Amino acid sequence: MSFNKNLKRKTIIFSFIYLFLLFLLNQGIFSQTQSSIDVSELSLKSLSKGIYITNPQNGTIYPPEFACPTFQWEDSSKNVDWWVVAVTDSKNTRLANQITNTNSWKPARELWEKLKKNGMKDEITVSIYGMLKSFDKPVSSSIVKFRTSKDSVGAPIFFREVPLPFSFILRHLEMLRWRLGYVSSDSGAKVVMEKLPVCANCHSFSADGSTIGMDLDAHSDKDAYGIAQIEKNIVLHRMIRWSQFQNNEKTYAILTNISPNGRYLASTLRDNEFFVVQPDTAYSQLFFPIKGIIAIYDKETDKYFALPGADDTNYVQSNATWSADGKFLYYCKAKAIPSHESGFITSFDRDSIKYQKLVDDFYYGRRNHKFDLYKIPFNEGKGGEPVPVPGASNNDMSNYFPKASPDGKWLVYCQAKNFMLLQPDSRLYIVQADLSTLPRKLDCNSDNKMNSWHSWSPNSRWLVFSSKRRGPFTNLYLSHIDENGQDSPAIWLENFSYPGKACNLPEFVNIGNNPFNSIKPKFLESDYFAFQDGVRKVQEGDFAGAIIDFNKAAALDSNNFMVFGSRGYTYLEMKKYDSAIIDLTQAIHLKHNEAKLYNMRGFAYLDIGKKAEAIEDFKSAVLFNPKDFESYNALGYIMVQDGKNELAIDYLNRALKLQKDYPEALYERGTAKYNIKDFEGALSDFSKAVKIKPDFAVAYYYRAMVFLAINDKRQACYDLNRAYTAGYNEAYPEIEKYCKDLKGK
Repeated sequence: MSFNKNLKRKTIIFSFIYLFLLFLLNQGIFSQTQSSIDVSELSLKSLSKGIYITNPQNGTIYPPEFACPTFQWEDSSKNVDWWVVAVTDSKNTRLANQITNTNSWKPARELWEKLKKNGMKDEITVSIYGMLKSFDKPVSSSIVKFRTSKDSVGAPIFFREVPLPFSFILRHLEMLRWRLGYVSSDSGAKVVMEKLPVCANCHSFSADGSTIGMDLDAHSDKDAYGIAQIEKNIVLHRMIRWSQFQNNEKTYAILTNISPNGRYLASTLRDNEFFVVQPDTAYSQLFFPIKGIIAIYDKETDKYFALPGADDTNYVQSNATWSADGKFLYYCKAKAIPSHESGFITSFDRDSIKYQKLVDDFYYGRRNHKFDLYKIPFNEGKGGEPVPVPGASNNDMSNYFPKASPDGKWLVYCQAKNFMLLQPDSRLYIVQADLSTLPRKLDCNSDNKMNSWHSWSPNSRWLVFSSKRRGPFTNLYLSHIDENGQDSPAIWLENFSYPGKACNLPEFVNIGNNPFNSIKPKFLESDYFAFQDGVRKVQEGDFAGAIIDFNKAAALDSNNFMVFGSRGYTYLEMKKYDSAIIDLTQAIHLKHNEAKLYNMRGFAYLDIGKKAEAIEDFKSAVLFNPKDFESYNALGYIMVQDGKNELAIDYLNRALKLQKDYPEALYERGTAKYNIKDFEGALSDFSKAVKIKPDFAVAYYYRAMVFLAINDKRQACYDLNRAYTAGYNEAYPEIEKYCKDLKGK
C-alpha cells in the first residue's frame, strides 16, 4: 500500500513540475533556461549534440497549405527527463516555447499557421534541447530550419495502399485500397475504392483533370484497361482490351499512360514480362519487360496502332509517358531478350528450364538488363525518329519512369544500376525536357533507400514520390522544385502513412479543391466478379464452389468463352467428362481459334474412349498453337495405342523438340520404339525419362522389358523391382517369373 501511495505522490509532483515549467516557458519567465539556449549564439553544427532530428529535414520548404507536421528526434544522451522546443525567426525573436516528455512535438493548428506565415518571409528555426530535472544547461541539442513556399500544391494526390509482401497481397487482393488526399488534411487521405477481387495496377490521369485510366487484370488476361470521366462519383465501366491490337493474343499491357488531353493511351504490347516473387518484404517482387513495343489507342476512333519508331521488335520499348503538350513521348528502351534465351513461348507460356536459367542469371548478377531513355515525336500517331536522352542513355545504368512537368520545362526520371520498377538503389534525376542540359541527381533522394514512382503537381512546383527511407513499407514524400529545377529536402507525408502498409503509385490529380468521393468499379457487376471467384476456388481445389461461381458468371454473360472454358476445365478435374465436353464445345463456338480449349476437350474425349474426336481436337490445338507440346504428346500416345508407331514417333519428336525434357513424351516414344524393336532407341528414351522423373514407375517397367528383349536379365530385374517399389503392381508377376533365381545375388 505504501509503495502505491508513494508512486502516486511522485506522479502528481512530476505532473505539477511539468505544468509549472510549461507555464514559465510560455510566460518567458524561465530565464536560466532561456539564457542557456540562446540560439542566436549557436550554429547548427554546435547545437547538434546528441539529438538527431528525423523529421523534418533541415532546409525543408513547406507548401502554404501543409498540415501540421510532427517534429521527431532521437536522443543518444542518457537520463534526459524532457525536451524543450524553442521556435525562433532569423532575428532570434521567440515565436514559441514548448516542453514535452516524449521525443516528438506537433504544434497546434493555430501556432502552425502562424509559423507558416512567418516562414514565407523568413527562415524559421526549431531548437530542441534535452533537459534534466535539475533545469541546468541542456545535455543534448539540435536545430532544424524550414521555410514556407508561396507556391501552393493546388491538387490532391491519388495513391494505392498495399499490404506486403507481394506474395501475401496476391492471395488477398481485396485488401488493396486506393486513396485520395490533400496535403492540407490532418485526417489523412480518403478511401475512394477498395475490396476489388482483381489486381488493379498502374493508373494515370490526363493533365487536364478530365480522365482517369487504370490497368486491370480482367478476365485473367491482364489486358484490360478501364477509362472513366472524372466526376464526383466516378463509374469505371468503359473497358478496352489491349489484346485486340494483336489478334486477341494475350498480353500484360503494362505502364499505360493517358495523353494530356485524354484522347490517346500509350502502352507496352507484344510483350514478355520478367516476374519473380522474392522473400524480402521491402522488395518482394522483381518485375520488368524484356520484350515489347509502344502501342497507341485512340479513344475517338476506337483504333489501336503501333507507334512508328518505337515498334522495333529487336528491342523492348516500354514505360511511355507524354510531354506536356502531347507532341512527344519519352520511353525506355533496351535490347529485347529473344525467346530462345528467355524461354517465353507466348506472353504467358514459357519453357520452365530456360526461364529458370534467366532468373538465376539475373538474380546472381550474371546478366544485366539496363534501360535507356528516348524521346520520340508523336506526330499525330505517325511517330518519327527516336532520340536518346543525354545522360540518361548509354551510361551503364538503367533509366526509367520519365515524367515531364506540366509546364513543359523539366523531366524527372529514375536511375538504378539495373532493371526497372522496384529497385533498392533507385534515385531521382532531373533534366530539361528539351534535352539542352545534362541530368542532375535531386537532393531530395534518400541515398540508401529506394526513391521512385514520382508525379508533378499541376503547377510544376511540387514533386510527390515514394521512398523506403523509413523502413520496408513505402511512404510518400514531397519536394519543392523551383524555376531553376532546384529541389528542396523531402517532406514526409505522415498523414498519408498507414501502419503495416506500403503507399505507392502517387499521382497528382488536376481537380483543384473539388475532390471525387468514390470510384465505383462498375465492370465488377458483370460476369467477371463471379468468374474471378471461381478461378480462385479452382486454385484452392474447391471445384464444387467454383462451379457455382462459374454458373453465376455464365448467367451474367453468355458470350464469354473464358467462363465456359474454365467451367469445362473444372468439370474435367471433377471427372465429369460429358459436362466438360458441353462447356468446352460452347467455349470453342465463342472462340474457335483458342488452342487450349481444343486441348482440354481432346483429353475429355480421350477419357471417355472417343479417340477419333480426341485426335481431331488435338490436331486443331496444334494448328492454332504449333508450340502446344502437350497436344503433340497426346497424339503420339493415341498413335501408340493404335499401333501406328512410326506416326507416333513423328508426333512425339515434335513434342520433344518443343520441350526436350518432357518425361511423358520420352516414355511414349520409348514405347513406340520398343514396339518396332528399336531397342537401342527405346532404352535411351526410357533412361532419359527416369533420369528426369526418378519415380516414373511405368518407365522402369518398360525399360525392364527392353533389357529382357536384349537378354540382360539382371538389369531387367533391377528395373522391375524399382517399378514395383514405386507402385507399379503389374511388375510383380514379371518379378516372380524372371527374378526368383537372382534373389540374394
